[in-house]
Amino acid sequence: GVYNAASDDFLTLRDLGRLFSKTTKKSVISVPFPKAIGYCLGFAGELFSSLFHQPSTLTRDKIREASAESWRVDSSKAVNQLGWQRLSTSE
Repeated sequence: GVYNAASDDFLTLRDLGRLFSKTTKKSVISVPFPKAIGYCLGFAGELFSSLFHQPSTLTRDKIREASAESWRVDSSKAVNQLGWQRLSTSE
């Protein structure tokens, strides 16, 4: 089956970067820029992908996901079936 393992906190992409940095002991640089520029970069990635028949990881959809306020998944299936215990990311 498919299970989501998550905390009860709402996380932004910046929060995920901080958690990654703390966990891996590697630095993460957050570079804020206007959403319109992100969409232009995503469009350019899609255009490059189309012209050169290469997959693109930078798309307008990825920009939309990255600029979302936070992500929320339902981990109740993992809690009920696997005994998963939700942890707070602020701990």
